[in-house]
Amino acid sequence: MQSSAAPQLPQSPDNIATHKLNFVTYNFLQGMQFAALLETETLMHTAITTIPQTFIALMEARQAALELSDHDLCAAVGLEREIALGLIKAGSMRMPLTKIPTLAAALELDPAELLKLALSEQSPDLLQVIEEAYNPLRLPLSEGMILQLHGILYRYMPQPGGHWKATNNDIIERHPDGSSRIRFRPVAAHLTPMAMADLIARYRTALDQHLADPLVLVPLVILDFLCIHPFPDGNGRMARLLTLQLLYHFDYAVCRFISLERIFEESKESYYETLEASSQGWHDGTHNIAPWLDYFWGALLRAYKEFEERVGTIERGRGAKGDRVRAEILKRQLPFSISEIEEACPGISRDMVRVILRAMKAEGLITPNGKGRGAKWESIQASAGQAPRTNRNH
Repeated sequence: MQSSAAPQLPQSPDNIATHKLNFVTYNFLQGMQFAALLETETLMHTAITTIPQTFIALMEARQAALELSDHDLCAAVGLEREIALGLIKAGSMRMPLTKIPTLAAALELDPAELLKLALSEQSPDLLQVIEEAYNPLRLPLSEGMILQLHGILYRYMPQPGGHWKATNNDIIERHPDGSSRIRFRPVAAHLTPMAMADLIARYRTALDQHLADPLVLVPLVILDFLCIHPFPDGNGRMARLLTLQLLYHFDYAVCRFISLERIFEESKESYYETLEASSQGWHDGTHNIAPWLDYFWGALLRAYKEFEERVGTIERGRGAKGDRVRAEILKRQLPFSISEIEEACPGISRDMVRVILRAMKAEGLITPNGKGRGAKWESIQASAGQAPRTNRNH
């Protein structure tokens, strides 16, 4: 009987560099909209807690070391009255947890560690929820990690998560006219545990023996996972989540800044077409992996291009947005404010406008007039009645 587990991974070409997994602590779940974290986020924005005494001691020590007055610290944190800070230090007043990040910034401390310190003594249950959500993604790929991650994903949903499917789950395509067809028949339910164990074993072998470059290995693991379809529900979400987890492990961190989920969604027709094309013959190992690899690499390349465009725009003021801001500034004959440029250039952030203003100031094209919120900018040519300065260092 032919095994229904994943086929052997292809050998990587000699010119492809080998990589080692870098299992480091990272903030993978930041920005992920898991139900567990959504509830945690709600609690963190509404809960009120008494700051632990160890927290108070640390706060006072850092305040003294930085020579911050109570007035300055209150202003930085957002407390309206100094007496409130005194009551907090005395342990008799409650403080919103949402104040801790600004407090950490004022005290030059890590906000996550400061929040963890407060939660560890005041709200250990909430801290446990957060740590449980993070822990699976710090572990190497394994059956246990995948099950735990699926359990977290479904913690606050009606149907339970964290277990392999108990019944077969054919992938069916339904048409508007009511007809349907089986797009793919995944691994049978009773063979799923064995197929997942085999997938993990082959993955580890590929890593240990450097059989495939990570950019080949990751999409093939995801293809095999989707062909096994190990869960009764949520396989697509888990596949995309595992994609991010594996890419992070190999130091491809672009997905922290650009959403691959969005790119997959925007190209979902190609996503499903290439997935179907590469899954045909998967059970007997005769499938063609090229369509899926091409699609996956294209999506990842698109993410890097978007990231490059954003970083390039922010750091160098280049690109269409930068040009729009420059054009708007150059046509101004009267002093103008940042807000006026923002209004004239919808869709462009204030930070972007500031970057362009600083660049044009360095080029000798504009100059600030005043400071603070009421500050204006003006063209040097308009204010001095002469051509802009040029670089004379020939």
